[in-house]
Amino acid sequence: MPEIELSAGAVQYEDTGGEGPPIVLLHGLLMTSSLWDRVVDQLHPDFRCIRPTMPMGAHRRPMRPQADLSLEGQVRLLVELIDRLDVEEATLIFNDWCGAQLLIAEGWDRRVARLVFASCETYDNYPPGLPGKVAGLAARIPGGYFATLKPLRLKPLRRLPLTFGLMSKRPIPDGLMDEWLEPASSQARIRRDLRKYAGDTRTGRRRLREANESLASFSKPVLVAWAAEDRVMPIACGHRLAASFPNSRFVEVPDSGTLIPLDQPHLLARTIAEFVPTGTRPRTGTEATMHREQSHVAVEQLRRLHDAQAAFYGGGPSERLTDLLTNDVVWRVPGESPIAGVYEGLDSVLGYFARRREISAGTFTMHPVDVLVGAGEHVAAVTDGTVILNGVTRKWSTVGLYRFRGDRVAECWLLPLDPREFDLVWTACFQASPLSRTRRTARRW
Repeated sequence: MPEIELSAGAVQYEDTGGEGPPIVLLHGLLMTSSLWDRVVDQLHPDFRCIRPTMPMGAHRRPMRPQADLSLEGQVRLLVELIDRLDVEEATLIFNDWCGAQLLIAEGWDRRVARLVFASCETYDNYPPGLPGKVAGLAARIPGGYFATLKPLRLKPLRRLPLTFGLMSKRPIPDGLMDEWLEPASSQARIRRDLRKYAGDTRTGRRRLREANESLASFSKPVLVAWAAEDRVMPIACGHRLAASFPNSRFVEVPDSGTLIPLDQPHLLARTIAEFVPTGTRPRTGTEATMHREQSHVAVEQLRRLHDAQAAFYGGGPSERLTDLLTNDVVWRVPGESPIAGVYEGLDSVLGYFARRREISAGTFTMHPVDVLVGAGEHVAAVTDGTVILNGVTRKWSTVGLYRFRGDRVAECWLLPLDPREFDLVWTACFQASPLSRTRRTARRW
């Protein structure tokens, strides 16, 4: 495996080369670049796949004794690697590890075009879950890692909840685990490097909290792909992470634990390929037919949603709406008005619809104008809205960006064409309604 000499020491990496868009795939504690083997098999040769093995305990060559291997030091090392390889317009893909947040906060994203978070650490989950807390504790106890790693030579112990048992739905292959555990099990200087990172949890947690405030300033595309059955990185953390960015998309990965590259490599690779532009090519006849069919379904379902909303805002029941929305639907409403917020989950979104109906005293009406179809699951709709306030009809226009999952809406991002007017109208409606004395429960955007 090639290696590159950096300020902290020699870092091994794999690079498929090629003319495709560059993607850099990152792993977490006690793992190597091999985490991504099956994903890279799907992405290459359409993408140039770069996979460093970061010095987090499974690297084979110790770093220099004075190397900074804290959370911030690891991020600085990643940036140095990308600079040395002269990678431009890179997509950074993180699984388990939280390096992206500090990279944004420090303004080290000059060579970054977009980010992918695949079930990773967040400011409100660091160190993550039971395995993360055990790793942090072992780093603070003299000889802790030697005592922790030695029993893992027994393969059944690797599936314990306090080791790797919660990290994936399916057992991690023994050969892969042997590769990951051997360096720290056999080399004291590798355990020294491991302690520098895993023992930095207090400072790391503080830095993550500080960094979280900077995420709203990152306007480049962000994909948050989260394991639906993650027992280490709660899916609620993924939703909050996605809501922190102004240009993000959330995807739930079914039948997977934290290590999505192992549990769902094909689905993750397809999700990445759809997110990262590779240039345009003519569609085959089959693809064109599928695209038209998917688009027709999305447009028809959006029409049904608008009809159900119209009936609901006119005083009807919500049952028709529940049949058109996913259980984990997310609705994003920007601005500073009393209806602004990120509404997560079916009950929260239905509550948002009810709030609009109450605030407008039942006068709110939607007037669909036009529909634009992107990829089959994405639809943009231009819609006018009106309310009657003090006998006067107030009007505004919005673009709704909808993402479908199957035949249901999974996400909507509402974009007012005149944000100031939108805020003024809904604020005035709220002030004129009995609800003006109640507290908002939706989280602000």
